[in-house]
Amino acid sequence: MLLKNHAFLLSLGLFGVVLGLSPSSAAAQSPGPREKASEGQQSPAAGNEPADSPDSADDAEDIDERFSTEGYVGGYVALLQHTVPTIGLTASMYLDDGFRFGADISRGSSKLLYGAFVTQGASVWGAWELGSRFWLKGGMGYSSLEKPTTQEPLSYLLKGKDSSAEKQEDKSDTLGVDVSFGQLWSFPKYSVSVDYLGFTIPLLRLTGPKMPLYSLHAARLELLYNLE
Repeated sequence: MLLKNHAFLLSLGLFGVVLGLSPSSAAAQSPGPREKASEGQQSPAAGNEPADSPDSADDAEDIDERFSTEGYVGGYVALLQHTVPTIGLTASMYLDDGFRFGADISRGSSKLLYGAFVTQGASVWGAWELGSRFWLKGGMGYSSLEKPTTQEPLSYLLKGKDSSAEKQEDKSDTLGVDVSFGQLWSFPKYSVSVDYLGFTIPLLRLTGPKMPLYSLHAARLELLYNLE
């Protein structure tokens, strides 16, 4: 009887050892490949986010710098704009390394020099770089011209007063294309720009008599503050 009891206990012990060494229990006790990997390194969510690539960071910096620093605001005087001495305000901004976009408002009078012509207007324009500091401007503009007679300012300027011109006040409002050529010099805090010569070609007459084929622009000097 005692021998049978010892045999029974020995059988139970061997059965327990077999269970302890079975594959299922070993798998449950030992960490799998995923668990080992998680112990050796942090998950992407727990670690730092990957930094932006150098190219994308450089591009963002270039765009921010271009739009925040390469702009100008200032004033100008023109010996002739729409063939009348004019003063105005202007603002522009680089949209590309060789292209600027800008807008002007202006008012002028020739009462102190010749006749009594009065002009005012507004325009939007683009300037394309042709070379070192040289620019070609082109844009659309609105202009209003008040004349003491039917004579045109350009004719009055070049030929003097026409005694046969009708003595009545005329006012014309037109939309036209502006084209001019000049230079720009940039310094750390300010810039100087000169438009040497240009023209306005009327496209649409809004009110008043028919406009001449073109009006003259010459000797426009701008003093600009560099935005930072």
